[in-house]
Amino acid sequence: MRKWIDQSTFDELLLANAEDNIERAIQGASAVLEAVQEFVPEAALFYRVTHAADSLKNYFEEACAGFRRNGILFLVRKHTYPKPYYDLCAKRFLWTIAAAYSMISSRFPTTSLYLNPDRLQL
Repeated sequence: MRKWIDQSTFDELLLANAEDNIERAIQGASAVLEAVQEFVPEAALFYRVTHAADSLKNYFEEACAGFRRNGILFLVRKHTYPKPYYDLCAKRFLWTIAAAYSMISSRFPTTSLYLNPDRLQL
């Protein structure tokens, strides 16, 4: 299972790949965080971690600058190729559920799984 977590949760985790380039990834994300905080003061670092259910281990994948608004996690990444730019990405679990229900309801319009998109409040 993959999940984006905040700093306080990340500090409590024991990571199976702690010797990897985690510090380098955090330093890169921290540089982006400084740029983002000029415009969004409440921005913070978020960490994508994978939990392996079979071995019960946690693995660090990525660090990213981001902020939450209305229950949506916005992540900001800096790219340098072909030219420098920032990428803003929105993460929300409910969108995945809404897409699945929408696909099911379009195939089987009489099922009880129908979800009214007007009531999602996205």
